Parts: sequence; structure tokens; C-alpha cells
Amino acid sequence: MAERNVPDSDEARRKYRGLAAVYDRRIRFMAPIRRRGIGRRCLQPGEHVLDMGCGTGASFAALREAVGPTGRVSGVHRLAFPVNVIVKSIARRYITTFEGFDAPWSHLAGFVPDLRVRRVLAGGGYVAVGHVGPRS
Repeated sequence: MAERNVPDSDEARRKYRGLAAVYDRRIRFMAPIRRRGIGRRCLQPGEHVLDMGCGTGASFAALREAVGPTGRVSGVHRLAFPVNVIVKSIARRYITTFEGFDAPWSHLAGFVPDLRVRRVLAGGGYVAVGHVGPRS
């Protein structure tokens, strides 16, 4: 299928359903990075966490524990990796367009004034942190 310039939600869902069953096994090497990242966020009870590119939600349990019963965890099932040859070839199976691929957080930056982004895994992933509204 040729690359298109606009996202195709139906096609993305079809691809995701086909790969979701084995996705967690394929990314298990990310578990230590995920745990470290969550620990460094210094999340407080009652906060709302937005997990962008959450995949199958592998971070949800640890995030829920960090924000407690009064907090919220929301996930967006859209993979968004920075451009590099290896990651792009892997991501091709999951996404329907590479529009915005090199900075997937760019749309979020307008809503999160203190957004900070750190690339991990030699540029193959990223951790973004910021806040909306006052911290309690």
C-alpha cells in the first residue's frame, strides 16, 4: 500500500488489531525504561496522566498506582516514533501515514506550556513530560 498524507483510522485499527496480540512480547525490552520513566515523573495522587502512544497499555498499572484512586490515566493508541530507518520500518506495520512522524508531540506542545521531550533508545522513542493547569 502506498504511503498517504492523511491518517486512515480504519486502516490503523485493522493493523493494530492484527499486531496487538504479539505487541507486548515484541517490546518487552522497554519495561525497565518504562518503569524508570514513570518513577522520574514524580506523579502525585489525583493527577491526570496522558500516555501518548500507549500501545496496549503496558504502563497503565504503574501509572494508576502513581496517581492513586483520585487520579486518571488516559491513553492514545497511536504509535509515534521519531524518524530513523530501523524504527520507521517497524512502525510501517502499525501506522497509515508518516505525517508528523519526526515530532509526534508537536500538536501537544500547544496545550502543554512546559512540555519537555527527551529522546531515548538512540532516537527510537521519546519521553515527554509537562503539565496542564496547577499541580496540587
